[in-house]
Amino acid sequence: MNLNLQIVTQVILQLKSQGKTQMNSHEFIQKYSQLDQHNYIQMLYDQVQKGDTQPFTTVHSQIARELLNLQNQLNSQKQLNSQNQSNSQNQLNIKNTGQKVNSENIFGEITKVELWNI
Repeated sequence: MNLNLQIVTQVILQLKSQGKTQMNSHEFIQKYSQLDQHNYIQMLYDQVQKGDTQPFTTVHSQIARELLNLQNQLNSQKQLNSQNQSNSQNQLNIKNTGQKVNSENIFGEITKVELWNI
């Protein structure tokens, strides 16, 4: 699974336009799934086809891991190319804070999720 970089950028820009400097994984997943509904549904369907009894939990965990991978990838690119960054890389200045916060998931349950600086 790979996150669509264009949609990730849109999500970050939307959150920043709301004055946010931080987001939690649930906020990101909610906006990302809204903007990429077809792919989101396909990911859920793929998990159901594999016999997964908790496809939402699995897919949301995959999305959060991909966000962490993207952060690491962007950091590596910045180190290699610190003077020639594109605007989208600057907009994707995301950093996991290492903190977990309580957040309501799509089922109305409070769970601990990652907090990100944006």
